[in-house]
Amino acid sequence: IFIFIIKSKKNWKNHCIMRILRMGLGILDAISFLVISFHYLAPKKLMIYIIFYLIIKGLFFILVSHDFASYIDMACGFYLIFLYFGFSISFLTVIFSVYLAQKAVLTLIFARI
Repeated sequence: IFIFIIKSKKNWKNHCIMRILRMGLGILDAISFLVISFHYLAPKKLMIYIIFYLIIKGLFFILVSHDFASYIDMACGFYLIFLYFGFSISFLTVIFSVYLAQKAVLTLIFARI
């Protein structure tokens, strides 16, 4: 029984850490959605942070899990570079905004489980 309690406490800690990480990623995806959707109002410094966040997160998850969504995250980051310099393609902005919004919502919903 004592070993079970120790293992369950370790699993509980891991569960809490993963939940916090998922919520953090979901919040950052929501901020990314807002930055891409309202790129003309977003502060340039925030745009640079979000560019680095999306590209680094995409690279990390490509290396770790080979997930297709990570490629889209990187594409969002590279598109945000174009938005940073004032080049905007409306349908790409809508596609990437919808992608990041649904990803943020689903991540935050599943982080609660």
